[in-house]
Amino acid sequence: MTILPVRRIQATDLKEKTITAVRLTTVKVVTDPIVRVLTARVANAHSVLTAVIARIARALTLMLKVVNVHNVLMATARLTIVRVAIVRNARMVIVRPIIVKAAIVRNVLLMETTVVVTVLIVLAIIAVMVVIVHSVLLMEALLMVTVPNARVSIVVTDSVLITTTGLIVLAIIAVMVVIAHNVLMVVLLMATARSVHASIRMAEEADMVVPSSVVRRIMIRMQSTAVRNR
Repeated sequence: MTILPVRRIQATDLKEKTITAVRLTTVKVVTDPIVRVLTARVANAHSVLTAVIARIARALTLMLKVVNVHNVLMATARLTIVRVAIVRNARMVIVRPIIVKAAIVRNVLLMETTVVVTVLIVLAIIAVMVVIVHSVLLMEALLMVTVPNARVSIVVTDSVLITTTGLIVLAIIAVMVVIAHNVLMVVLLMATARSVHASIRMAEEADMVVPSSVVRRIMIRMQSTAVRNR
């Protein structure tokens, strides 16, 4: 009398275990391709983000080199001004225009510093956006792995939208980085040219007694310093 219920219970348990195993196998078969696709997309996004970060680091390095070249040129211009003042015995007629031009150069430097700070802020915002997109992609992949029995169609649509948006944002970021880098290089080159032109004009207006060969050696030294820093 008691053997039949026990056998029925065992048979029911075996049937439930079989059904559960079949369901798990089905879920695994369905979610494996999705997980692979998301893993590949996350890897591609990670490579793009790495390239963007490398481009930003390269732009910052080039900007530092240009700033160093600019500082060297300004130091040479200051030495030239000091030599002019020594040769002309520091006459006020010559010193006043030099002071005015130095103030103009200082204002230009302040404007250039403002532009550089603005570009740095833009690059920082771009880096934050890159980190946010990368975090969203990783959360999407983790959700797909940890919740395999979710609605497949909704998750696939969501992942496609997020991936497309991330790629568009990355493309915009890359374009903005290239534009900012080009603008920065143009601004710094213009500032360097203005500084050199201002030093030459100061030397000409002061009517230096220094021979032209000395000025030529100074300019060659400035050009060689700029080439080495590049």
